[in-house]
Amino acid sequence: MKKILAIIFILTISEFTYSNGIADYFPLKTGNVWIYDWVYNGSPSQGGRINVYVSKDSVINSNKYFLCNFPGISQWLRIDSVSGNLYSYSAGSGCSGNPDELLIDSLLSGKFDSTDYCGNIRRICTDTGSVNFFGNNYSKKEFNPVFVLSAESRSYAKGIGIYSSAYGDPFPTNYTLLGCVIDGVVYGDTTLTGVHMTNSIIPEKFSLSQNYPNPFNPSTNLEFGISELGFTSLKIFNAAGKEVATLVNEVLAPGKYNYQFSTVNYQLSSGIYFYKLESGGFVETKRMVLLK
Repeated sequence: MKKILAIIFILTISEFTYSNGIADYFPLKTGNVWIYDWVYNGSPSQGGRINVYVSKDSVINSNKYFLCNFPGISQWLRIDSVSGNLYSYSAGSGCSGNPDELLIDSLLSGKFDSTDYCGNIRRICTDTGSVNFFGNNYSKKEFNPVFVLSAESRSYAKGIGIYSSAYGDPFPTNYTLLGCVIDGVVYGDTTLTGVHMTNSIIPEKFSLSQNYPNPFNPSTNLEFGISELGFTSLKIFNAAGKEVATLVNEVLAPGKYNYQFSTVNYQLSSGIYFYKLESGGFVETKRMVLLK
């Protein structure tokens, strides 16, 4: 009888967690993308735009994780349906109760609640008010470090995800959300590269055209068509198959696009190169010649 009551209690908590949309504070779903403006506050200061996207999901140790591709690192993440905890998979790490997981934040936290990782307080939820993004108000949860135990801070907006974060001590790098694509819906500014839409009419199929001029020096036009909203990459490879440039690496809306590729910022010698388009399962590669 006690076992049955325990199961009912766990299910009730699980239903409470999801019925109140705790998981919506970080919508982990394949295809979701977030675009951030980043600024490094050290010397010399640096900055730019990056994108973080969920590329796939997988079941590990009976838990479903989502692979989030951050710049320079990929993390398998999940939100526990009972506790609301956001975990990162890390084989051999973690606490006794979660031997292969690292606690990031507890999204079920109320104001002034703290995340307790293996007995050490990591961060405190300092605010649970609201934030305005893209013309709408969203409930938020802000987590800030406790003393000097961690230099990480993150802020989540319900239905959007992480909208602000900072990493590093004593010179942090700050990330501010510019736009995102959640469940296929585009919010804000998702432009990351110099690709330009030339026609908003939705093509019947994906396509990659031959570059022009060809041969070229120092620049050439790369045109392609996208028939479905989705993550798109356009990359340049040398004759040996080594990637030499990433031109597009973002979510694009359906339409026809042009990218003017210039070798000015790349130290490329004369020879044969290949450009490869990937989007929505479509993959095509074409050849071009750089003649100096």
